[in-house]
Amino acid sequence: MSIAKTFGELHGKNIDSLDDSSKFTDVIPESLVRESDFMTHDIFNIYKSETELMRYMKRLENKDLSLVHSMISLGSIL
Repeated sequence: MSIAKTFGELHGKNIDSLDDSSKFTDVIPESLVRESDFMTHDIFNIYKSETELMRYMKRLENKDLSLVHSMISLGSIL
């Protein structure tokens, strides 16, 4: 069962006949319909697979300092 169908049934709407995502505006309230573009940053176009994107995210994570990688000074000199 699709997510849209599940939410449609919760609100008493039948979306079985919908074949175009633009028609979902009848089911989704106008205030929740996206009007802006999304995922337009270059990074989403560089990596073509989920695996490549996850490797990129792991490289970013590895640049972060954490207790897993090093001691973090709390400012105490004692």
